[in-house]
Amino acid sequence: MSTKRLALAPLFFLCLLAVSAGAQEVSRFEVMGGYTYWRYDSAKLGFADSTTLSGGKAALTFNLTPNFGVVGEVGGGWGSPIRAYSALAGPQLSFHHGNATIFVQGLFGKGKTHVETYGPATSSGRAYSAGAGVDWNINRRFSWRALQVDYLNTHSFDTNENNLRVTTGIIFHLGGRMSIRKREKLPEP
Repeated sequence: MSTKRLALAPLFFLCLLAVSAGAQEVSRFEVMGGYTYWRYDSAKLGFADSTTLSGGKAALTFNLTPNFGVVGEVGGGWGSPIRAYSALAGPQLSFHHGNATIFVQGLFGKGKTHVETYGPATSSGRAYSAGAGVDWNINRRFSWRALQVDYLNTHSFDTNENNLRVTTGIIFHLGGRMSIRKREKLPEP
């Protein structure tokens, strides 16, 4: 078996599982963990260009209704010579279609940047993000966060950094389930 086929096998398996998964219910709690690619705006800190950071993110969502929830997340990105962290919370709107859940969110909180050039320096400040993504329901307990893209603005070292984060990960569904109401068609006159 070729390396390409071997790499695509898990994705194919997840797609097969998703075909049979129903998206007619939403769990009360969602716990997400995943990988994050972070394009950090280090040029504002005096570097020649932006810095690529690799890291992770963990998030907890409490769904108040099938379409509205509150998210809290912590994440970080690591690269040379920068490490950046964020802790954010805020509202999330979700739209369900088949096995896919599309969401948008606005989060607010704190960011922290650690730089090691001529000696260590750390700065913390406010942070906010606006983002959207797509989750794919695998079954009642698991979903795959296929893609999440966030604009993340952090304030450290007396400057604003305009960052881009891209995340993928696994979501574990906990708690009771809420039904998603299907829209009924109006009778034709």
